[in-house]
Amino acid sequence: MEEKLRFVFEYEQGQRSMTELCQRYEIARETGYVWIRRYHERGIEGLVERSRASLRHGNQTPAEIERMVLEQRQAHMRWGPRKLNGSWSGMSPGECGRRRAPSEPC
Repeated sequence: MEEKLRFVFEYEQGQRSMTELCQRYEIARETGYVWIRRYHERGIEGLVERSRASLRHGNQTPAEIERMVLEQRQAHMRWGPRKLNGSWSGMSPGECGRRRAPSEPC
């Protein structure tokens, strides 16, 4: 983050062009413009490294169904995937078997 802050500070001084600054910091010009934009929008907080993890996955089970499966697993701890799947249409037995509460041992 310190490097980003130095970059923005030098840019704000206006003594060097964007191209020169990007070459000096060994970043793409597009990255330089992103840093400047984030700084102007959110201040120093905008320069903090952000998570690149996806917020959604294409084949992720909807949260409501996952919650219901976890409730069933807690209520019937000896049931396996086949029995759990009996009340959940559209979900494979394997999916039911993989849904575990965080505190439940594997």
